[in-house]
Amino acid sequence: GYIQGKSVGTTKIYAESLIDSNKKDYITVTVKSGTICVESASLNKTSISLEKGDNFNLTTTVCPSNATNKSISWSSSNTNVATVSSGVVTAKAKGATYIHAEAQDGSGEIASCHVEVTEDILVTSITIDPSSATMNVGEPLYLYETVYPSNATNPCVKWYSSDPTIINVNEDFGVAFSLKAGSARIYAEAQDGSGKRGYCSVTVSDKVYVNCVEVSQPALVLTKENTFRLSATASPS
Repeated sequence: GYIQGKSVGTTKIYAESLIDSNKKDYITVTVKSGTICVESASLNKTSISLEKGDNFNLTTTVCPSNATNKSISWSSSNTNVATVSSGVVTAKAKGATYIHAEAQDGSGEIASCHVEVTEDILVTSITIDPSSATMNVGEPLYLYETVYPSNATNPCVKWYSSDPTIINVNEDFGVAFSLKAGSARIYAEAQDGSGKRGYCSVTVSDKVYVNCVEVSQPALVLTKENTFRLSATASPS
């Protein structure tokens, strides 16, 4: 049922019953010549925060992928704050600006990113302890973040799960609870606009293993030929 345009013109595509040729339907297809215009453009980031002197590489995605002319023109609404060249944003001075990526095929499609240039010390990386964990359904997991550099102006993080149906996490404290078997990542993301984040890979098993066995009698004295029935309790229940 896939249709491919071969040349300019109009034709009908039929779907016909193999049992009864009288049972059929069709679609009328018109093939036109000309350019394929850009229908939308998007950036890999819609907002970023940079320190003065920092660089950030913005990339564009143009749809459709077979657009005839996918070239992009870059511009900054305030070059005193930040400049852009081939998608590379350079922070110049404290303030705010918008970086625009405009399609050059005449379609008028534009994608924009809000850029905040700050004199704050931004987060450069985040590590999570532990970096990976295996747990059973119903168990808690306590996660701890380390933010770099240690003198970052805003070291706060927000926690979230890649799949809250498998494991959920308190967004403020990094305490996670497993809900069902599967795999997910727990992220801690910087809240200073740097976009930096760290993660812990978690695998949740639906098997609950015995962690303790207790015999009903710690000690027993029997006379010859006597019997006594022992019992044992496995935990957790």
